[in-house]
Amino acid sequence: GKFAKPSVASMHSQINKTRRGARCNTIMIFVLYVVTLFSVLSLHRNIFGDRTLEEADVKALNTKLEGVETLLHNTIKEISRFNRTVTNGELLDEVKDLESQVRAQNEEVKDELAKAKADVKDTLAVTVNRIDDTVEKAQRQIGQDVEEVRNKVDEYKSSTQDQFNLENNFMLYQLAGTFTLIGGLISMWHVTSHLRNFHNPVVQRKILAILWMAPIYSTSSWFSLVFVSCEAYLSILKDCYEAYVVYVFLSFLISVLGNGDREAVVDKLAARADHLHAPWGCGCFFRGARDSDRAKASAVLLQCQLYALQFVLFKPLLAVANFCVNHLKLWGDPKQMAMDYQNPQVYVLVCTNLSVSMAFFGLLKFYHMVQDDLSWCRPWPKFLCIKGVVFMTFW
Repeated sequence: GKFAKPSVASMHSQINKTRRGARCNTIMIFVLYVVTLFSVLSLHRNIFGDRTLEEADVKALNTKLEGVETLLHNTIKEISRFNRTVTNGELLDEVKDLESQVRAQNEEVKDELAKAKADVKDTLAVTVNRIDDTVEKAQRQIGQDVEEVRNKVDEYKSSTQDQFNLENNFMLYQLAGTFTLIGGLISMWHVTSHLRNFHNPVVQRKILAILWMAPIYSTSSWFSLVFVSCEAYLSILKDCYEAYVVYVFLSFLISVLGNGDREAVVDKLAARADHLHAPWGCGCFFRGARDSDRAKASAVLLQCQLYALQFVLFKPLLAVANFCVNHLKLWGDPKQMAMDYQNPQVYVLVCTNLSVSMAFFGLLKFYHMVQDDLSWCRPWPKFLCIKGVVFMTFW
């Protein structure tokens, strides 16, 4: 490859080897020259010093001398050839060529390294981008998997919660249904008892209307618990019947006191006219209430009836108004409902409380006037039972 070319150190090493080779050749020529000289001197001494040598020895020495001369001639030829071929100038030129080659190779290597570095940088950038894309895809996939698992967990939790709620609701349905059935059976037993002994229709009709309150309230409350979407409609039915029962209860007290005759009740009230307070607005609504005791008693009784009757009128209307407000979602912020005077429910609630208060005032005023005459039938616990049914079924 391109990176397998000799380096500067290897080229300098090759030049040093060439120089050492030249020195060795010079030394070897000098040694051969000395050996040849000593051989010639020895031969000369032998020839001229010892005349007794034989002819064979002379031939041998001549042969040896010829070999030495041949070797010397070859050595001289090698020395001349070496001098012709290898000189210091040529070595310097070769060194310069090698240095120029080394520089060129260094430049080429630098270029290759720069190119390789750029390629590595580009490859690294591409690799980093791919890794970022892979990580982003992995994060999206993990996010989708986590979201899917979360949805499954939420679905499982919701289904499990629904199952638990269903089981709990089923227990509530059973418990509420049991008490509804028991209350209905007890009320029906009283209703059938009055129907079998229907001797005073004027009073018993009002008792039957009051007794029907328990089955109607319990059944509608149980249906509201089971069918939540129908709760608003059933609450209107309960409110209407509550208003009717309150007025029927006042009528029941009047019927018991006068045996179905209103004039008889007025006569009993006129007998204690000194303890009666004239109704409000006598000059406008109850004219002649101060003319006599009987007129005063009739005006007081009429006032109590009107207070109860207004509850019969306003209670259903307010129930329908409350239904419309809830259906149209006009209640605003539930946390600030008590302080938000722009909320229609506040006015509906105020009107309902005023109407209930007036109805209770009429009942309590009539009970206070005739409590001694009605002590045998204990009307106050009966009224508390009616309001207890309303209160219990509401909560």
